[in-house]
Amino acid sequence: MQVNSTGLELASYRGGIALIGPALIDITRHFNILRLPKDPLHITLLTSSEYKAAGKPQLGHLNIQLDRIYVLGLVTRKNVRFLVVVWNHADYYRKSLGLGKKAFHLTLSDEDDHEMTKSVSALMVNTSDRDEILDNVVNMGEDAMDHFVVGCWDDSFLVSPKRILHVPYVHIAYNLHT
Repeated sequence: MQVNSTGLELASYRGGIALIGPALIDITRHFNILRLPKDPLHITLLTSSEYKAAGKPQLGHLNIQLDRIYVLGLVTRKNVRFLVVVWNHADYYRKSLGLGKKAFHLTLSDEDDHEMTKSVSALMVNTSDRDEILDNVVNMGEDAMDHFVVGCWDDSFLVSPKRILHVPYVHIAYNLHT
């Protein structure tokens, strides 16, 4: 699903910067999440240490698009639940600060595991999962597919030319990825 950017904002959070707002509640409703964590829903852009290393950028000066954020699906591993998020504009911003790409996610449990992968690959348990995720993204439209392909930086098996070529109108992502 594409996140509705209305009501989203970047804010200080735990010494870093995170995306917050009522649209995050809407996402949980879309995925039928009934139990929310104790902590406020957020998607971390910069952790506290990253924020300090980047020279403490001012919130009013951040130029990051909030209108092209995609949530791909729910992952539950042991006591940890999260939604996988593709937010390429945030990755471009992080790159401008000299930081690496991030596996954006929305944690839905009180428990968390910071060593666990929360990228698109966390959704992929078997081949049928890959095909279902790809079909869902294709159904979201060309822009979602482009963001998905570019956002699968650690999942090259997912975005192979064979998979992309079955959706030939997705030329932007293919050209960026190759």
